[in-house]
Amino acid sequence: MTQSLFALFKAGELALFCLSAFLLFHRRTYAIAESGAFAIFAVLLTLLAVIRTSMYLNTPVFLTVTEVMALGVSLGILYLRREAWIPLAKSLRAHLEQHVWLLPVFYALLFFLGGCAIFNHSAHDAERHIYDFPLWYRGGNPFETLQVYYSRNAPGEGWGFFSCLAYLMIGFCTYALARRHAWPETAVVVTLIVLSLPRLVRLSITAETELIVCSLSLLSILCLYRTIENPTLENLFFLVTTFIIGFNGRLFHVCFNAVLLLFCCLSLYRRHGATIWIGLARSNVTRLFPLVFLLFLVGLSTIPVAAPHEKPIKTAPNSDLSPEPLNEDGIHGAGANLTRFLFSSLQPGEPLDSLSAYIAGTSFSSFLNGLYAKHFQARLGDSGLAEPFRLATVPKKSGGWFGPLGFLMVLPAIGFALLRGSRRLKGMSLSLFGYCFLVALVFAWTPAIVEYFCLLFTCGGYIVSHYLPPWRLTRKGRILFMVISLVLMVYTAIAIYPFP
Repeated sequence: MTQSLFALFKAGELALFCLSAFLLFHRRTYAIAESGAFAIFAVLLTLLAVIRTSMYLNTPVFLTVTEVMALGVSLGILYLRREAWIPLAKSLRAHLEQHVWLLPVFYALLFFLGGCAIFNHSAHDAERHIYDFPLWYRGGNPFETLQVYYSRNAPGEGWGFFSCLAYLMIGFCTYALARRHAWPETAVVVTLIVLSLPRLVRLSITAETELIVCSLSLLSILCLYRTIENPTLENLFFLVTTFIIGFNGRLFHVCFNAVLLLFCCLSLYRRHGATIWIGLARSNVTRLFPLVFLLFLVGLSTIPVAAPHEKPIKTAPNSDLSPEPLNEDGIHGAGANLTRFLFSSLQPGEPLDSLSAYIAGTSFSSFLNGLYAKHFQARLGDSGLAEPFRLATVPKKSGGWFGPLGFLMVLPAIGFALLRGSRRLKGMSLSLFGYCFLVALVFAWTPAIVEYFCLLFTCGGYIVSHYLPPWRLTRKGRILFMVISLVLMVYTAIAIYPFP
């Protein structure tokens, strides 16, 4: 009980930090969705830097003192900016009035997932992560450092709240990016489609860092759009910062960020050339040096910490230290793995699986297994395989794929943008498909390979807004998509509660 109350207090504290940061960004003429995304990013980045500094100094008291000071500053900002809540409340009310019963259900689901994340105590997560202070993260993954924020007093309690914040960041970024290609009503539909993907819902309450990495990559895309639209030092600073942090994920997350960085450089050069950045640096010399120093501190906060410790280091059995099985069959193995990826993406998820089993006596996943065994098993054989390929009828609570909307909406939208989209969307789609081919080419197929494809669906979800222009999506169509998305979210949320 004490640990649960502590986790609830920490979640409320993080919420205050995010709200105060939101007001600061919104004051600087950021849109509401952009303010929400950057506020969460700023809080996570600041918290990461403070924790790492406390590790370097080997002084847990530094973290506690800084936390108390930050709480006082946040309360002061909320008080001084209290007049800003009135227009924000009016905007929220107008937003809810567009769909009187659909959007309140969605917000209620978000609160439910937040509660699951706060009170989720998983012994598996507690053993999987390192939580002794001082710490030494040999894998160099800085995101697990955030768990120290809770683990000082409640090991394993409330760790999923950071994934829940990353889930919200994905929603904010998706809406902000979709608004650049569609009207607000369509952008809301696209956001609900992305947030209803079953794997994202499941991961939103776990201590895995997968969603944090994906949200940072998506935020990098938003920063790119902002920098192209308005080339300022502030936008460029956030763009570089997201890449510095994003380069500390898993190996292929780093590769995706490298491809995305190349795409960013080409896009910025084609839009603005090189001279504008030189002129921008010369005209803002007094602001340039503090920003460079901040970037140095950001990079320093991602370096693995080595500190004296008395207890043995605890590492995850499937962490970055454990090698992934590699594909030894070259292009043929990559083609086979891409075929398996399409079959896995066809898996409709638990709702339709249960419905098809009730109506036809066999689940749709079993039908796909039979189809693969009859028509593809003999041709593909064991090429690119590390484990026998078979779709699980009921995915694990922290696993599973991306449901029917992921296959029917996100994947076709990326392909459509590659053929008919703008130059920017074509470059983004090409980067995503190239990333998928690299994953299929390098890694052998295992059920765990799903985590590498999470980037495809999170970073490509906003492209659905280009796939659904107003003349194709009527009001009835929007309501239908919103209902389907909410049903998927409700079913997945019920399936993961209570979490063991």
